[in-house]
Amino acid sequence: MNQWQHRMDTFLTRLDTKKRKRCLVKNGSSYEFVAVEDIALAYSEDSVTFLITKEGKRHIYNRTIEQLASELDEEHHFQVNRGQIISIDNIEGVHPHLGQRLKLSLKEFGPLEEIYVSRKRVSEFKEWLDS
Repeated sequence: MNQWQHRMDTFLTRLDTKKRKRCLVKNGSSYEFVAVEDIALAYSEDSVTFLITKEGKRHIYNRTIEQLASELDEEHHFQVNRGQIISIDNIEGVHPHLGQRLKLSLKEFGPLEEIYVSRKRVSEFKEWLDS
């Protein structure tokens, strides 16, 4: 399968998937909702997915980054690499980096100090930014 076919299959799969409006997270002994538009960053660390809100709160989420990425609206969120999803509203700056990657400056980055767009996703990321 060539790259174009792969992108088209991914696009069609995402169209068929119902887009998530909120995420249910556990907060101590109770549950609460995090609205998708409030998610500034999602990342995976040691097989655990974390959501960082625009207010800087960190929540554990019970889905993988891949599952979450397929359920988020691509207009507002982008999976920049295997383990991180960012919100368009959270991007402060985009900088060229070694190996044809991009380094992102974010408004809210939680415990992550550096976010990089993988080489494979750079052109798609630029198209997303320019849309």
